[in-house]
Amino acid sequence: MKTLLLLLVLISGVVHQPVIYAQNYPQPNSTHYDPRLNQYEGEWIWEGNDEVFKWVVSKVMVTHVANIKAETLSGYHHYQKNGKVIESSYDAYLAKVDTGRTVLIGSSTEKGDNGKLGGIINELAKKKLAELTILYNPERDELSVEVTNGEGLRIAPFDPTHSIPTSFVLRRVKK
Repeated sequence: MKTLLLLLVLISGVVHQPVIYAQNYPQPNSTHYDPRLNQYEGEWIWEGNDEVFKWVVSKVMVTHVANIKAETLSGYHHYQKNGKVIESSYDAYLAKVDTGRTVLIGSSTEKGDNGKLGGIINELAKKKLAELTILYNPERDELSVEVTNGEGLRIAPFDPTHSIPTSFVLRRVKK
């Protein structure tokens, strides 16, 4: 009886093993273009309660390990509250300097073409990186943005607050 039970458990385990699908990992020395990123390029702004947040992003080609190149969005941001600039990388943008970019937006955070992207923003006033989740609404030409702290190990004292708004909707002002 014990042998039969053990055999049933083993057979059941083999039959119910999860199926692992092959993934399409990038090959060394390859280049990847993402035409979906075109809809995110431009200058965007949010205004509310004496606050102004704006960013400008454009497509750039980023080279990763093994000479894998991928299109991504990169740009600059500016945040002011009650007429006072809290943080800004727009000086670098206006000077047309490629360094000083503070916004990096990459591939979809979920499978499928659902208009959702993930990224990071360098919160200059807090001297930390925050995660972005961005959802594009093509009918209204708006970006809904959520700012969160990244998960992971925190060795030094960690400040969970943000120097920029954590939820806002940007509207495009210039393509």
